[in-house]
Amino acid sequence: MQFVILKDDYCMDKYGIELNSKKPSGFKDYFLTGEYNRRSLSPSHNITHIDETEVPEDARNALKTVYNAWEKYSSADAGQSEELLSKLEKEYEDALKMLREFSCKDEISLSEFVQEFLKQLPDEVRNEIQENGYKVTTDFSDADFSYFDEYDEISCKNLKIARSKVATDDKDTVETCDIEYSKKITYKEDIAALKLRIQLFETFSKPLSVSWKGESYIKKSTKAGKPVMTVYNEYVIPFSEILTKAYAEMLAKLFLNTDGSMKRWAVNVSSKKRKLHKKTYSIQ
Repeated sequence: MQFVILKDDYCMDKYGIELNSKKPSGFKDYFLTGEYNRRSLSPSHNITHIDETEVPEDARNALKTVYNAWEKYSSADAGQSEELLSKLEKEYEDALKMLREFSCKDEISLSEFVQEFLKQLPDEVRNEIQENGYKVTTDFSDADFSYFDEYDEISCKNLKIARSKVATDDKDTVETCDIEYSKKITYKEDIAALKLRIQLFETFSKPLSVSWKGESYIKKSTKAGKPVMTVYNEYVIPFSEILTKAYAEMLAKLFLNTDGSMKRWAVNVSSKKRKLHKKTYSIQ
């Protein structure tokens, strides 16, 4: 019985047990704590063999239980009675359910998760969010899921911190300047637009004091029937794991101290399309 730990700079640590199953290309099966309790992983994953004494007792017991149940069920002779095979199958399914319950024991609501994330930010950043008119939103709410499988199906799990500010509503300026680079820049006409862009950003852009790379841009639109130029500042923090206080704390640290490279790992594909309920949060 070989215990392992799965580590990643952008995910919570997972404890597991390696299964004695043959897979192509060096893949191996594992029972794991966390959001996916049985996974087939390649050697490229940062998996380290550890002694069972290095695994917290509650995680160790949950993993041992499911491993022993799987071993009995997978090694059962097909010639054994149907009653016995059904019993072993049920014991295995019950053990998997217990591992799932263990993995979700610290789960909190989406609203609590967002508030815990905001709570971890220093006062300076929290004040910047409030004073500069940022809105904190998610594209879904607690009403959109009741258990992990429903949560897992939601493809766009992002925490968004964004603001917008109308920079100018002068009709001539808006209509004559190619501020969005919709055509090739010319030295005769568009140099003025470049200068205006710099001026608007210097005056109206209010980025946050974090390492995370946000996006700042200017868009043309209409407001109350008038053409306007609006400056936007946006930060998008993807998440995908079981919602816990520890996970919210980890995401906050990444937001404050990294450039956002973890975003490349947050690819979720949903097989179902359904209406979601966007939610806005206030700093408490």
